[in-house]
Amino acid sequence: MNSKKMKYSFVKITILFALMLSVSSYLIISNRIDVLKNQKYFEVSKSMKNDLSVLIREKKEAVFLISFALSYSTNIQNAILENNTSSLALASFSKELAKQTSMKNLWFQVINTKGVSIYRSWTEKCGDDLSLVRLDLAKMIQRPRVIRSISIGKFDLTFKAMVPIYKDKKFIGIVETIAKVNSIAHKLKSQGVDAIFLVDKQYKKQLVNAYSGLFIEEYYVANKEAEPTLLDVIEKGDVEKLIHTKGYFIDEMTGRLISVYPIYDVMGNEMSYVFLSYPLAKVNFEEFVRYRDRFILFFIIIFISGMGVFYYLYVQRYERFITNANKDLEQSVETKTQTLHHLAHHDPLTSLPNRLLFLDRLDQGIKHAKRHKKSVSILFLDLDRFKEVNDSYGHEVGDKLLIEVTTRLLGSVREVDTIARLGGDEFIILLEEMDSNSVVVVAEKLIDVMQLPFYIATKDLYVTFSIGISRFPDDGTSADVLIRNADTAMYKAKELGKNRYQFYNAKMTEATLARLNLENNLRRAIEKKEFQAYFQPKIDAMTNRVVGMEALIRWHHPSLGLISPLKFIPLAEELGLIVAIDQWMLEDCVSTIKKWQEEGLYTGVLSLNLSIKQLENKDFVSNLDALIHKVEISPESLEFEITEGQIMKDPEAAIETLNAIKALGIGISIDDFGTGYSSLSYLKRLPIDTLKIDRSFVKDLPEDEDDVAIVESIIALAKSLKLHIIAEGVETEAQKEFLLEKGCTHIQGYLYSKPLPADAYKIYIGAH
Repeated sequence: MNSKKMKYSFVKITILFALMLSVSSYLIISNRIDVLKNQKYFEVSKSMKNDLSVLIREKKEAVFLISFALSYSTNIQNAILENNTSSLALASFSKELAKQTSMKNLWFQVINTKGVSIYRSWTEKCGDDLSLVRLDLAKMIQRPRVIRSISIGKFDLTFKAMVPIYKDKKFIGIVETIAKVNSIAHKLKSQGVDAIFLVDKQYKKQLVNAYSGLFIEEYYVANKEAEPTLLDVIEKGDVEKLIHTKGYFIDEMTGRLISVYPIYDVMGNEMSYVFLSYPLAKVNFEEFVRYRDRFILFFIIIFISGMGVFYYLYVQRYERFITNANKDLEQSVETKTQTLHHLAHHDPLTSLPNRLLFLDRLDQGIKHAKRHKKSVSILFLDLDRFKEVNDSYGHEVGDKLLIEVTTRLLGSVREVDTIARLGGDEFIILLEEMDSNSVVVVAEKLIDVMQLPFYIATKDLYVTFSIGISRFPDDGTSADVLIRNADTAMYKAKELGKNRYQFYNAKMTEATLARLNLENNLRRAIEKKEFQAYFQPKIDAMTNRVVGMEALIRWHHPSLGLISPLKFIPLAEELGLIVAIDQWMLEDCVSTIKKWQEEGLYTGVLSLNLSIKQLENKDFVSNLDALIHKVEISPESLEFEITEGQIMKDPEAAIETLNAIKALGIGISIDDFGTGYSSLSYLKRLPIDTLKIDRSFVKDLPEDEDDVAIVESIIALAKSLKLHIIAEGVETEAQKEFLLEKGCTHIQGYLYSKPLPADAYKIYIGAH
């Protein structure tokens, strides 16, 4: 009885302890979650404001750069001097920018030194004196300077940039670029953030032709496509109170977190306010879940510990003895069961899975593939000439050879793949969720690892594999059919000469076969050095002298002939082979021009294309430095060309690597300039020497007005930044004369020469 009472009391104490622990833990975790929520909401609010600040800064810079480039346009300068704007087509230029970049909704105005608007891209109306109504314009006429601002006119809240125009160092007028704020709202929307731009009520009378026509009380809504839900929140709230909210506030009805970002005018006064909204449902609360899970785990541990104490106190010694004895017996039975299971499912010689275990795994793999619409591949392997080894050296040597072969097989596949020995010299491999290209890679790797001899019993033994491949579901939907078809394909491989692989599926598409063939040829091309460097000259069109060359790779296949780089370069990048190809190209070209220089030929600057894989290679710069010293070539003889698109994949990392290359004394050129997007904001940070005008802007010169405007802007931008300029794809005298007239003297294109192999190019530069 005493024992029962003690047991009963102990149970009550345990329950009371658990209840107290639960209540106290609940209070602690509730308070902690509230703190974490507030921290998370503050982080989201800060992130939205930071994103908006960056977008505003980038938009200001982009609008300024466009005005800056237009200020160098000879068309605009002549229009001001001749007071004739009929030749200006800036509305068309705005449309071209909208197509080529993300800069939408741009308007342009040209103003003379008297403050008279002589051209507007949005209307035919002009000739009015703006200096009488615009203080910023009047001040600029008195003291010309660049003005960048966010301002409010009679139509809308806009970004503005005014840049003075000079001709022969004389101030002749002003070009003004105007952009709407809508693009910023759209970019925020793409990031999951809704935004409403409110203009302060003090400007209501000024907005006589308000674009959106939307007002909340006295406050103007600048973005016409504003989120209706957010508009309702602002309309129902106290606007005066909301715009001065510090940090953030939560709207429980709509489930949104809202922050307010003020925009100031040039005098530091609040001009407008941006309401930023983010759905609470999208806020990541993983940290809360982890905190809750840790609490639950802690509670479970405490509870189990208490039960353990209870068990220890009230279970008699005899029961513990029986329990321990049962555990020992169960462990012994389990160990023997595992041993028997292993013997029943594994090959005794190699310890690989046997046919029984392999069939089980294959059945499971097929079921998984059916559910998830995946593929399963079977590789049936048979050792070539294994019977000769057994007959010549005995079964002991043959067994050791099979063990060594097993080791090589295990080192050639993934840990998740299954290798089984079916008996004798036959092996089979299960590959799950692997496409046909990857299966080929595995098959070739298995063949390659067998090329080295096996050193067994003081003898070098050579054996190879014939491999048959079948795939689910193309070649069968059951384990038996897949194995049989793989076995059939293996015999086909033996008939074709052994030491090879063969797919069972004879109906593989020609495209897949062609790609696999091209991949195989490409790998062999690297080993056999089937590539060749071609060179295209860069010409000073003023003197017709060679100033440099661009190196371009070509692949001469022994049977397929010349294969276009557009066909094999993307495949090489996908397979990770581009690094080896680029390294060969670099070493070959540097050695070639060094040899020409020693022969007294003038080579100019050698331009080599720089791929994203080279930029990402941490050893590229050090290897490049080592090559320069090894060949003893001047770094000034080299230049790397990189496209805008490659830089913008990771601009910060690209800038760091380009700075390291520049430090070696090697030039940097931006290839295909003008076809990218964000490079304008990074251009001043890039350590570049040359801008290369893309052939897409050159091919329709000088007839296409849009291309004329873009090329003029690029040339003006290059001159202002003191950069060299070169145009590629020049094929006609008219294109050449236009570029010379605009100040671009360096030319590359078929007008002078197509890319030439080394021997032909050597003759070319010898003649020039």
